[in-house]
Amino acid sequence: MSFKYSTECFSGECGFCQSCNNKPFNNQSYQKMKTEENKATDFKKFFDKEKLQKEYEIYLSSLNKSLKNYKFVDKKEQGFIPQKLIINSSKYKLINSSHKCDSILCQMFYLHLHANIKNKLIESTPIYKSETDKNFCILCLSR
Repeated sequence: MSFKYSTECFSGECGFCQSCNNKPFNNQSYQKMKTEENKATDFKKFFDKEKLQKEYEIYLSSLNKSLKNYKFVDKKEQGFIPQKLIINSSKYKLINSSHKCDSILCQMFYLHLHANIKNKLIESTPIYKSETDKNFCILCLSR
């Protein structure tokens, strides 16, 4: 069994990762597997397709409700969406370019969705950039 694509262990007792199986840990592999997409890939293994689809539908419904409240149509017609947000002393600025959200939940959705739906979601969702260069959708910031 190869462990080179798994992320850092969540519990220290999973039995799947290198550290739980007492394998030597390669620092270069660790840096590569630390990416959010790889974490999302691993985390997605704990959800079946139906559960992930249900979570996505809840997410999409909440997102649409939020966008409707702000009168947000698209990135050209932004309505009354805040240009800047401060949450727990962290500052976020609305960006107008197409980026995807860096939260693990949204990353799991991107892995699950068809390319056309994924692209439409990326194009039509307001994304905020943090001071640490992380991107988050408006819904993930409001959680």
